[in-house]
Amino acid sequence: MKQHHALIWIVLLGMAALAFIGDWGLRAEKARRVIARETGKDDLECLWRVDGRDDVKETPSWWKIVRGARPRFIRVDWPAFQSDPRAAVEFAQAIRLFGSLEKFVADTRSPEVMTLLREFGHQPSLLYMNIFNASVTEEFSQILGNFPHLRGLSVVPGLFTGEGFAHMPDLEDADFRYGAITAQGLRDIVAASPKLTGIALSDQSSPAPELAAAIKELRASHPGLDISWNPPEE
Repeated sequence: MKQHHALIWIVLLGMAALAFIGDWGLRAEKARRVIARETGKDDLECLWRVDGRDDVKETPSWWKIVRGARPRFIRVDWPAFQSDPRAAVEFAQAIRLFGSLEKFVADTRSPEVMTLLREFGHQPSLLYMNIFNASVTEEFSQILGNFPHLRGLSVVPGLFTGEGFAHMPDLEDADFRYGAITAQGLRDIVAASPKLTGIALSDQSSPAPELAAAIKELRASHPGLDISWNPPEE
């Protein structure tokens, strides 16, 4: 009787495993097709790690994905997703399935940059993010929590203040030139980033006297932190 029950459990577990694998396989194929569709355009590039290579541009086959091929780098240029915001959501959710991003680069005024960041979900392997000329809003400080191991971050320019900055235990270098960082935002960024060694704040859009005071304070309390800053002319 015990052997009979054990056999039933083995069969049930096997069926559950096959169902899980089948479901993931279907979602992986759907994601693969979305990525292939969007990266067939000049304004969006995705590099894959396939069979030991890190620079494969062609979307790999379903079988190679099952064997471990994963997207690792994304570059977004103008005018990506301008005519189809839903495509940005579908693409980001396809990338989200794999959770394997290592670098994200965007140089576009497209509002879909924030959509991508929001929909990418948890990306524990993302180490570098460079965003230029995008409308990065206040929500960015919280979205960063999905990328907990970032080492390098550039947002030039940015509309976010830095207030409520997510915990970034591995962040070493940040570039927020031509942004809107406030005194409290700067304090939050530094407090949330214990490994931070350099932060660029030159040419903030509307620097308040409190920001200069916060910089002076943090330079004194964090001698290993290089804060690049050019005070506004009197």
